[in-house]
This record gives sequence, C-alpha cells and structure tokens, in this order.
Amino acid sequence: MIIKKIILVSISILFCTSLFSQTLSNNFEFDENQNIIWRTINNTELDFKSLVETIETSGYYDKINVGDDYVNCEFKPYQLDFVKYGHKYMTTPFYISRNLVSANIKFEFKEGRYRVTIRNILFTQNANDALSQQGEQHSFEWWVLNKKGKIRNSFFKPGSDILNKDFKIKTSFTTKKVDENW
Repeated sequence: MIIKKIILVSISILFCTSLFSQTLSNNFEFDENQNIIWRTINNTELDFKSLVETIETSGYYDKINVGDDYVNCEFKPYQLDFVKYGHKYMTTPFYISRNLVSANIKFEFKEGRYRVTIRNILFTQNANDALSQQGEQHSFEWWVLNKKGKIRNSFFKPGSDILNKDFKIKTSFTTKKVDENW
C-alpha cells in the first residue's frame, strides 16, 4: 500500500513538473502564451545610466525606450554571422543562413545585474529563391514548432545554439577594468 502511494506521488510530481516546465535549451523558454523567448541574467559593474549609454551606442538596437529601471528596444535587422560560431552554410538551418534576424528586447536593471528578455524573434528573407520571396517574414515559432505546437528538434537545436551565442554577445555589457599602475 505504501509503495503504491509513493509511486502515485512520484508520477504526480513528474507530471506536474513536466506540465509547468517551460525551459527548452540555450536560454530559450516558452512564455505564458507559448511563444518562444530567450532570457538570461547578466552581472555587471555598470550603473543603470551607463548600461543605457552602452545599449544606445552599441549599434545593435533601434527604437530605444528608457524607463525607470528598464530599456525596451528592437534589434536592427541583421544577417547572423553563423560562421563566426563555427557553423558552415550547408549545416546551418536555412532560416538563419538566408534571413535577417530582428526581435524585441527588454533589459531590466537591478543593482549589479540585469535581465534580458528577447521575444518576437523574426526572420526576414533577404533574397528571392525557389522557396520564398525577398521580404517574406516568419517567426521563430513558425520555423521550429510543428502544427501541434511541439518543438521540432531538427530545426530548433542547431538554430538555438547559434542564436544563443549571438544573443549573448549582443546583450553582454561590462566595464573593462584597467590597471592604472605603471
């Protein structure tokens, strides 16, 4: 009888954990609306004002809106340099190799750290080909989810590896300490 209770409790815990677990991999997760977002928390020596200045001067962002302790902005559409991250054209998902990337970003600041949330990741076709027209747009979800809303790992995994590395570089801001002693 005790063993049956233990088994039932274990199954219940596993079911609830998988039901509410929203993390995918590479800092990607589902939000409350089942949209894929990328989220990370970075430590920084920068104060909020310096963080805002760094975001504004980085060249990566457009439509920058500064609040009391947050910054909302968008990535300027850009061609992702997948070769920089060790990938070849033929092994890179075509939604990355043939498209410009854009997205909405929110930086939320707390003393000594900030959280980055990237959502509405959008891919825009940058050339005409047999499969699509230049300017055609599709969301990350369109590329990596099947009709039932489940992840297609063959599309998600390689693309999420590249996006994760790129997003980390474009959203990591620290000050470089210089030794002033000669």
